[in-house]
Amino acid sequence: MKTTMKALFLTIALAAAGAASAEGLTREQVRAEVLAARAAGTLSSGGEGYQADVYAPSVRSRADVLAELAAARTAGTLAEGEAYPGPFPAPQPVPRATVRAELAAARAAGTLVAGDHYPAAY
Repeated sequence: MKTTMKALFLTIALAAAGAASAEGLTREQVRAEVLAARAAGTLSSGGEGYQADVYAPSVRSRADVLAELAAARTAGTLAEGEAYPGPFPAPQPVPRATVRAELAAARAAGTLVAGDHYPAAY
């Protein structure tokens, strides 16, 4: 078993080394490409497929933004703190009699869910 594992790891290591040399780039060539990409502003700082944030100038004036902020504060629609994605409506109180009636109806219909057992429709 140990011999098989050693052979497997050796095969993988040799395949990886062959793939690395297949590129045919020297360390200096790679360094030059990185420096050129950095100078051109096309060097990605993240992993594969990562797109860095691109600066886009605002098309709105500061006065417009501040006026919108003041209007949102006045209307009470400004999301603050951890209220993302926005202010949630306050829950409306439900009379106890309504809750008891809904409970009785669910029991009668056999749709009462107790604990973590959810219906198959979920």
